[in-house]
Amino acid sequence: MTIKEKKEQIQLIIKDLFFLSESDYPWLISEKFSLDDVITEQQIDTDIFFEKLTHPIDMVDDFMRTQSEKYQELHDFLKENFTTIFITKHGRIKRPLIIELKDEENGKLYLTTFSIET
Repeated sequence: MTIKEKKEQIQLIIKDLFFLSESDYPWLISEKFSLDDVITEQQIDTDIFFEKLTHPIDMVDDFMRTQSEKYQELHDFLKENFTTIFITKHGRIKRPLIIELKDEENGKLYLTTFSIET
């Protein structure tokens, strides 16, 4: 599968997928992302990150169940199609969350969203 095909598949998975914090932000995907101006403040373990999203403590309604299922689908796809999954959080209150993906052919994709933490 080419990086373009992987991007298209991820776009389908992240449609209507939100990072739920104090606000709900959608995920965006791109083939380029400048990390030059971003200072990494926190690296996040991939398995722990997705475990919290696929098994949330407060899964009380259909929306949460659907989000959890979409995160499981995303995690499975990323593990099957990328050799590197690097997750970082930056900033203070409105924190950019970046998932850098690299495949076996050195193709790169970036998933980005925001986490609100007050």
